[in-house]
Amino acid sequence: MSEESRAESDKDMRSTEASYLARGQAMRVETLEADRQRVLSMKLRAFKEDDALAMSALVTLESSHGRVVVFLAPAGGGMRLGPGGSVQVVTHASPLGRALLGAHAGGTVEVERAGALEEIEIVEVA
Repeated sequence: MSEESRAESDKDMRSTEASYLARGQAMRVETLEADRQRVLSMKLRAFKEDDALAMSALVTLESSHGRVVVFLAPAGGGMRLGPGGSVQVVTHASPLGRALLGAHAGGTVEVERAGALEEIEIVEVA
């Protein structure tokens, strides 16, 4: 036990707080390792124009908010990749990811945002 976490009185909770923090950090490491393994085991594939969207698809979307490129991945949702963060990672756990899986280029999906349905066009799949 380090000197900083040693209790100075019977009411001092530093050592308990330190153990909670250490456990939380250990759990975060376990989660990150599981996510890393899911990404490493993801099969990358080239999508044809008429293929249904699946993990590893790079998808260009257009909505009333503009155009965005997303990468469907099993983990890392919300991360931005590419030059200037031009590609956003979307997972199957997100509403957008769930809507996109199985959809096709040229089609549209609806996603609820801020209590309203938003129609999103699937412009291109790579």
